[in-house]
Amino acid sequence: MDKITGDCRIAHPSPLPAKAHLGNQVSLTLNGHIVTTKIHLQLRTALTAPSLQDYIKRKEKWDDHIFFMIDWQAHGSYLASLPFPKRVNVIKMIHNWQYTKSRAMLFEETENSSCPMGCGMDETAMHHLGCSSLPASDLRSINRWMSHQNTAPPIQLAIMSSLKAWISDEPIPPFPGDTTDKLDRLTALAHTEQSLIGWT
Repeated sequence: MDKITGDCRIAHPSPLPAKAHLGNQVSLTLNGHIVTTKIHLQLRTALTAPSLQDYIKRKEKWDDHIFFMIDWQAHGSYLASLPFPKRVNVIKMIHNWQYTKSRAMLFEETENSSCPMGCGMDETAMHHLGCSSLPASDLRSINRWMSHQNTAPPIQLAIMSSLKAWISDEPIPPFPGDTTDKLDRLTALAHTEQSLIGWT
């Protein structure tokens, strides 16, 4: 403790009352913008976001360019729309934090990482998407959902083949479109960006 602070504490054992200046206006500025609403949320974001962004970029091996390809506002809106238990499960899936036998082996909680359904493969984070021993794999349900949403067949095919390659740790196939068509070029660009981000 420095001498001035010590002297002040001795001279004033109880804190001095703060004077209220009702006519004074106070504003909070973060990143050059005046905060007018949701001050608690804005402060928490300003304090935690940089560290969280650094963690995600290191974990995923992304540079700033790839990080900002993601529509984080849409991502946040989607997560906020989910009931809390489902939101937790989605976040675990996005970051590969699900409890699997491969993860249990890291903590020596099991002796092998083989799929509990007996398909013969290791139970990794995304194994459930394509496990051949499950009566209906999540890949099939994703494909069915896209069909019900009237997804264009070339896009549906590209997504399914990319997910299958990603699960099998194989190279992601290029988008099979006509590069002279503007819509196909835009879809191919979106497919390329998704391949850089990852297919989680």
